[in-house]
Amino acid sequence: MPDVDFRAAVLRPDDLLVLDFDFVNLQLDRDAGQPPRLRRLRRGEPAFVVVVLPPQHVAEQVMREEFIHPQAVIANPSRLAFRVDDDLDEVDFSLATLLDWSRHTLSVTANAAAGQPVPSPAPAAPEPHQTAIELPYRLVLSPDDRAGWAHAVGAVTREGVSELWHTRLGLAADGGVDETRLPVVRAVWARDLADDLGEFVDTSLTGGQRRAIVRQSADFTQFDDPTPLQARHLTLSALGAWADVRGDWDTADGEELPLESWRHVVAQGRDQFVRVVERGHLFPLGHRAVLVSVVERVLTSEGGIDLLTETVRRVEVRQPVRDYEQTRSAHPRNAQLPIRRARIQTLATPQLSRDDAPSGVPFVIAVDGVPFVFDVVGEDWAGGQVDLDMPLIFVPAGGGGSFPTLQGLYETHLRHIDLHNRPVALAPQTPNPGTTVLPVASMAFSAVEAAGADPPFLPFVESAMVQVPGANELVGSVSPVPPREIELVDPATSPGQVFARLREPLGLNLPTERAGGLARPNMSIGALSRELGAVPPALERLGTGQFQLSEVFSALEDAKLLGGISLPDVIGQIVNQAQLPGLSRRVTPSGVDIVFTWSPPLRPEAGPLKLHIGGTSTLTLRSEVHVPRGAPGKPRMRVEGVLTHFAIDFVNVVRLGFAELRFLAEDGRKIDVHPAGMRLELRNQLSFLNALADMVPSDGFSDPPQLRVTSEGVEATYSLGLPKAGLGIFSLEHVAFSAGIVLPFVGRPAAVRLAFSDRAHPFLTTVSMIGGGGYFAIEVDTTGIRRIEGAIEVGASLSVNLGIVSASAYVMGGFYFGLEAGGAIRFEAYLRIGGAVELLGVAGVSFEIYLVLEYQPGPEPRIGGRASVMVAVRLLMFTKTVRLSTEKHFAIPARDPSFDELVDEDDWETYCRAFA
Repeated sequence: MPDVDFRAAVLRPDDLLVLDFDFVNLQLDRDAGQPPRLRRLRRGEPAFVVVVLPPQHVAEQVMREEFIHPQAVIANPSRLAFRVDDDLDEVDFSLATLLDWSRHTLSVTANAAAGQPVPSPAPAAPEPHQTAIELPYRLVLSPDDRAGWAHAVGAVTREGVSELWHTRLGLAADGGVDETRLPVVRAVWARDLADDLGEFVDTSLTGGQRRAIVRQSADFTQFDDPTPLQARHLTLSALGAWADVRGDWDTADGEELPLESWRHVVAQGRDQFVRVVERGHLFPLGHRAVLVSVVERVLTSEGGIDLLTETVRRVEVRQPVRDYEQTRSAHPRNAQLPIRRARIQTLATPQLSRDDAPSGVPFVIAVDGVPFVFDVVGEDWAGGQVDLDMPLIFVPAGGGGSFPTLQGLYETHLRHIDLHNRPVALAPQTPNPGTTVLPVASMAFSAVEAAGADPPFLPFVESAMVQVPGANELVGSVSPVPPREIELVDPATSPGQVFARLREPLGLNLPTERAGGLARPNMSIGALSRELGAVPPALERLGTGQFQLSEVFSALEDAKLLGGISLPDVIGQIVNQAQLPGLSRRVTPSGVDIVFTWSPPLRPEAGPLKLHIGGTSTLTLRSEVHVPRGAPGKPRMRVEGVLTHFAIDFVNVVRLGFAELRFLAEDGRKIDVHPAGMRLELRNQLSFLNALADMVPSDGFSDPPQLRVTSEGVEATYSLGLPKAGLGIFSLEHVAFSAGIVLPFVGRPAAVRLAFSDRAHPFLTTVSMIGGGGYFAIEVDTTGIRRIEGAIEVGASLSVNLGIVSASAYVMGGFYFGLEAGGAIRFEAYLRIGGAVELLGVAGVSFEIYLVLEYQPGPEPRIGGRASVMVAVRLLMFTKTVRLSTEKHFAIPARDPSFDELVDEDDWETYCRAFA
């Protein structure tokens, strides 16, 4: 475009008419004797008259309490450009003609022209020959080319007072201006688009808002027909503009625009009222919301000074309810969102400051620096109500930083939401209602990018702190099991209908009395299944051969069967879900039911010859706890454990077999331990006693045995007399058999005690014509021998009484043996020979010879003997006893003696010479 060819200035003090005129392709012609005229310099080229006005707006600093002297910046001059009719070659150069703009057509930018421009123009800085009204500061407005301007040519004076010269926007019509109708107005440019220098002064509009106004009203490259602004009035003068301009935008081409509305009221170049409504969404829930800011000119109470003050700045919720079922297909983490519908009850925040709520960037909604908590009511998978008190982030529409930055801002400060152990259905409840409802201590919300969704992110729960269902009730501990962190998964695609995995497995130290009395399964819980309840981790590896029992139990050495048999030695390969332990919790109208069940596969001949299992052996553990509604301190419990067709090998000495061992404990009833089909077998060194074992009945422990229950376990005992039996060369009579089984609650091993008579009441022994007595007792547990002891004594005696003289003699022999826990052995064999002669009862002689052979264990075992002779002489009241004894012990060598130790040098020389 050619430069300005001629320039003129007009200044009329009466009414402050201050205008500069720039003429393009027009030159002043001062012919002698003729009025001055403007002539076209180059025919065929357009000519323009550009009217330059003083700045029309002063942007003042929005006041804050700490500011005393507000700052202000002035806009650039504005201009109205007119294109001279192409048929007009000259124009009178007079003030009246220069102010008669109706003779020309307003020259505007391509994106301000009336009609649909082709091609679609983008916002650009107006050329010098195009209209550009900077109103407000840095924002350039332009009416379309149908605009007209109405104003007085001369000064308007009444009673000696002239009004300020001004020109008013209207619609050009028949050589005049229709002020009742206004043309379309667009924001064609913003200086922030070319030089985004930041905000030197905190004015009523930000650079981002000005850019958005231009884009939404005049960017034809983005939208087919951008919605223009509406001007109720627009008046320009040398002292600034009077204007009431607003824009209202819904959507354009299906796109949600950053600004919902903007209204700007200016009087004599100064802002009076500015209202901006910025669209956005609340992160992470995604509800539509707006940031509303209102700036007004307020007259202060002190000194009557008017200041530009922000009277309203708040976030308003425009979409109170969001239904995430409608976004199911677009949600990549749909299964991790237990809140299926969210209603925000807080529809507007209190007044915010510009520091807490900046425009154009994401910000944590805060009041005085403290995150504001919205009252949110969620609806879970089961339709239950979940109260959420959530801080949120306002994310402006159309931008606001990268998603990772936004996500990091939220997760750093706001992600954990306290739920105070409210019950929440964390997954769909099909097929078992209530199995996914857990008490939730807190949830960690986040969001994931979702292409095609509006907004382009969707919330999900990254983790939650929950009470593992049934853990507290089943363990029965004074110290409750603390909440555990879980992450949600899709039960429809995970093995075993798992809907949550624990971040770290929970070692559930289940008391023996609550797991059927037969085991102490310190189970490791790693996942929650809506079908099985609480289950071990790595459920997806079932059936692959890679599933390890160590993933079921948190401490294998503490997982015991019958108190002392290691469960890993007993349990076979787990290949399906039915063989896993399960812990479930179900809410019913009457209360809460907690059930622990387990029927694992068993390994034949499991363990180091301790537990012998056949193909028909089964193990079933089931514990049921019912917590009535309204009486949480009085739960009812039923515990049952059944182990069938098995035998326990007690250190390869005693084998005790059972057809069934059942444990049953129920509130209000005595604990019942029912061993059935018992078979006793004494092995190896004790096999000679099996003749006694064969006499033990298999139903001896059938109800009702003697039962004693303590805090440490259950002890079942019984006793009965056995019939006469033969044991090798011995004949046994009056044998009293007693037996007892101990099932501990405190983790000690199960034990069995068997006794054939006892030391105080021995059985009778007969060998041919020789008689005696004895007893045998054994006590073992699943870890080893506690005690074995027995004794047998036989002998003969003879007595003669001749009246004056009486005499007696006896010979007795026997042995005692004992084996204590730890391997300490005690053995004694003895012989007693004695006799007595008595004369008339006043004198007598008696004697006894006692020989003992014993084994003494210890670090240096020894074998030895004792011998004693006792002679007693009695005469009337006097008795004299003489006792002689001797004792000799020999160390048992740790090895056989060498040849050198047995033969000395002299003997060896003699031996050699004999063969020389």
